[in-house]
Amino acid sequence: MNSAAQTVREVSRSFQTTSQPTGSTKQSASSRNGKPCGPVVTMPEGVADIQQALTRDADLMNYLFSQLQGIFTKHREIWPDQSSVNAAKREWLLTMRAEDVISRELIEHGLVRCRKSGYVRPVPAGQFCIWAWESAMKQAGIPSTDQAYSAILAKLQTPARQLRGVYYHLYTELDWHRVKSSSADQIRKDVEFALGKTIRWWKSGRAFRTPVVEPEKQIEQKPPVYLTRKQNRERLGNLMEGL
Repeated sequence: MNSAAQTVREVSRSFQTTSQPTGSTKQSASSRNGKPCGPVVTMPEGVADIQQALTRDADLMNYLFSQLQGIFTKHREIWPDQSSVNAAKREWLLTMRAEDVISRELIEHGLVRCRKSGYVRPVPAGQFCIWAWESAMKQAGIPSTDQAYSAILAKLQTPARQLRGVYYHLYTELDWHRVKSSSADQIRKDVEFALGKTIRWWKSGRAFRTPVVEPEKQIEQKPPVYLTRKQNRERLGNLMEGL
């Protein structure tokens, strides 16, 4: 077993309790005379997910640390031997799980920031997670507090202004009646709070809310009426009499 896999297995034990919780029950697949033999205890939800993630986490940790050691040229000052590398992997995996940075996409975002940092020694795991989310938010178009605040002020000044994407979602998180009667400082606080809710919504993987567009009312189209020559002459005569 490689070191990363061993590290992941050790970390996974910290997510499990020593006692065996009572799992859900379901009918056994085995049968006697065509009937189920009785209930069996299934693995508690969460534990099975951790077991399935072991291989994926081991691969991610191997890839991540190979990249980190290539980026930070003086990594041996922090991780002088394999035992220290293994300890770092345990710490990083726990932190990354806590911060929900467990996808290859987010790891790539963090690595991009590491390369741009110019640092020669590894950064802490927490900083790596911050960088990963910041880079991902920038790519997704998540605004800064200043940008969100400016957009809401513009909406206040021009109510007909249309908001799209993340800005519309942010707008829906605000109490608009409260915003209209608030001071600039209070509006900024409300926007910052709404932006935090919007970011948590986005991190959960859900799509931003979109404006509800009511279908346009269909105008009844009447077929054209064709007049005979006599009818046209009569209509023209009536118009001339009215002049």
